[in-house]
Amino acid sequence: MPDPSIRHARRSATQRDAVRLLAKLLARHPHLPALHWSVTTPGHKLIGTSLSDDPSLQRAETRAWAHAVGIELTETQCCDATYLYGQAHVDGIRLFLHTMIIIPPDEDSERLLAGILGEP
Repeated sequence: MPDPSIRHARRSATQRDAVRLLAKLLARHPHLPALHWSVTTPGHKLIGTSLSDDPSLQRAETRAWAHAVGIELTETQCCDATYLYGQAHVDGIRLFLHTMIIIPPDEDSERLLAGILGEP
């Protein structure tokens, strides 16, 4: 049986790698909106989620980050919710973006996204 302290040290190192990736992404994209970021316990995943109260803003924030880091989002609708999600491997860490929106797509989110990306 592996030594628990070795397993803990590996997890801690992987978590630090995920946090370094987040720091690098935030430094590289200071103009992007804030997301809620989580690092999983094993540290192999970094998860970004929009927690905005405005559904249009949730969509725009998630799409802006996806565009910036090269993640293609999938959109799925189920009942009254829309799910936006996608992933990529960056520097050995699986980067996830996901957001649950409680309204269907709308024009406001497209306008907000264009504003975030600096498009007319």
